[in-house]
Amino acid sequence: MIGKNVVDAYGSVLGTVLDVELDLDKTPFSLIVSNRDSTSGRGSKELLIEANEIGRVKDIVLLKTGHEEKVCPKCGYANRVAASYCRECGTAVS
Repeated sequence: MIGKNVVDAYGSVLGTVLDVELDLDKTPFSLIVSNRDSTSGRGSKELLIEANEIGRVKDIVLLKTGHEEKVCPKCGYANRVAASYCRECGTAVS
């Protein structure tokens, strides 16, 4: 999967898979994706896409839905929507 483009259900290219992260306590795996959103000024360079968000993998990684995120007010990291705390710095995100 590394090197494949990640596309959400709206057809937006989110970035390219950089690595696969294994977390056996939660979902089977997550994809670490380069963030193509250079216009937002958020400073985040990576997105984390969980396995349950992936619809299909062929020439691209197609997500089941549009990708949503919670941006940390302190460091700008793009966290999952379900996150209560920032994965990067630990700050509470709402």
